[in-house]
Amino acid sequence: MKGLMKMKFIVLLVVSTTLALSVMAGVHGIPLDTSDDRVESPLRVNLKRIGTMEPRTIYDVKSSHWTIGCEGLDRDFANFWEYAEFLEPLGIRNVRLQTGWAKTEKTKGVYDFAWLDEIVDFFAKRGYTIMLEPGYGNPLYTTGWDIGTGLPDRGEALAAWDRYVVALVNHYRDRVHEWATWNEASNMWAYDPRMLRLSEQPGETLPDTPGILPFEIATFCKHTANLILKEQPEAKIACLTLGSTASSDEKGIFVEEALRVFGEDAKRYTWIIVHGYKEAPEDAEPGIRKIRQLIERYAPNLRLRQGEQGCPSEWRTGFAMRNKAWSEYSQSKWMMRRMLFDRGLDIPALVFTMSDLHYTAQRKLGSNPKGLLRSNARLETIGVKRVYYAVQNVVSLFDDTLERLPEPLLKTPDRSIRNYTYRKSDGRIVQVFWVWGVELPGFVRAPKAVGKRPGDSFETRPIVLQGSAKAMEDPVWVDLFTGRIYEFPKRNMVADADGVTFMNVPAYDSPCVLTERSVVMNLPKPTRPVGEVFERTRAEIREKARAWKKTSIEAKGDKVLKKTEKNLEI
Repeated sequence: MKGLMKMKFIVLLVVSTTLALSVMAGVHGIPLDTSDDRVESPLRVNLKRIGTMEPRTIYDVKSSHWTIGCEGLDRDFANFWEYAEFLEPLGIRNVRLQTGWAKTEKTKGVYDFAWLDEIVDFFAKRGYTIMLEPGYGNPLYTTGWDIGTGLPDRGEALAAWDRYVVALVNHYRDRVHEWATWNEASNMWAYDPRMLRLSEQPGETLPDTPGILPFEIATFCKHTANLILKEQPEAKIACLTLGSTASSDEKGIFVEEALRVFGEDAKRYTWIIVHGYKEAPEDAEPGIRKIRQLIERYAPNLRLRQGEQGCPSEWRTGFAMRNKAWSEYSQSKWMMRRMLFDRGLDIPALVFTMSDLHYTAQRKLGSNPKGLLRSNARLETIGVKRVYYAVQNVVSLFDDTLERLPEPLLKTPDRSIRNYTYRKSDGRIVQVFWVWGVELPGFVRAPKAVGKRPGDSFETRPIVLQGSAKAMEDPVWVDLFTGRIYEFPKRNMVADADGVTFMNVPAYDSPCVLTERSVVMNLPKPTRPVGEVFERTRAEIREKARAWKKTSIEAKGDKVLKKTEKNLEI
């Protein structure tokens, strides 16, 4: 008994200490490192270092393949004004926001968009493309306000939802042109074989069926999408958000059922969004290919969009990819691999998420450490993780001035290597590659590989890349983890009539690049240097951050402490 009481005291002490770290908060000056050695790693390669990649802000990355997630603001799981100054230097020009029905309509029929207005206006003023995602429920009409607590799909709840969506779209139609319907709607379906082909029997509900029927979920999403388009005909709509890329029968059946329900209306929509977490991000490919096949069959105008992918920076017993020994090293590798995997499949993709999320919802309690920034239980930014700088490096290089070639110009027979070739308009190539898995021996069939979760090792192994590309005039090898640039020896490059061979190229489980020096060095001077943009925005928002903390954060911290104490009761 004494031991349990002691443990309870220690845990509460830790939580209390975390809540007291306001002196370290973003509004008090967490720096953004712009030095050449902003990221340290144990990597050692036998190459001469000649420089470091220079990150670019949104003012120099004119268009981007990626979206940054600013989730949880609708439920106060994060504080936007604690991290807003870190957004522009990241270089990503698109953003996802959740709209918070319950936070906006606290009295029936009265909508207070002020909290969201400030955030939307921050992005609109800076030229971001904003996607708004209506949801979740509202306790005034439904069972809850967090993910997985039911759809407002009938009766008074549906009528109230319709009024809210109409008000929301009309309020933001001048600033927002991209919309989603409901986050991870497919996760509310608990698979049961008896649910199949229910589109021939609309409204049928089996007495003992768990979850919500696919037909009902798809009908609600279609209803919401059409409601948005009625108010804003030119809007781009993600008509469905899938919580998984699983290639198993039940997920394929759900997508097929939804596409049947959408019918001809699917021609009015733009995307289907897919989530789904895999420890080796490349393992998502079979599910993605299956969903694309169904889209091509039923609604070829729709495009697939990756709407939420992130990785923890430490071990947790809850949330996606739990119970694994993650670190800032493996988080950074995973995030870059996922970004470049999606880019290689031509899928617009989201980086989840800007800041750690701290849950005090109905079903969850605790932190979800998938952020690019580290925050404490009071939602204060207390550090910049390595993954932030890694994402900066990827975004700065792989913008829309690079064209991905259908097949790599430089190839390797090693199936554990994932590689893609990109080309600048003047013909210079960017070859990106990494070790994504473990090659299995082939007997009757050719060798294949299975995905492997990124780890904390920085040991490289030499690979050979060869193909029809031209020899490089001044080749360099780039480690995207640190952004460091190394001279690649010309003696390891052999050109002949068939093309070129690069030998002894270092590779490990983090993306690396082989390209011309001029692609990554001696670039035009930035329009607005990273440090200058960061400090200007920090000065602009400092008072908003302080005001938000004064009204919300203290109550948030007290709530976390009280819930933690309650959960520890014997």
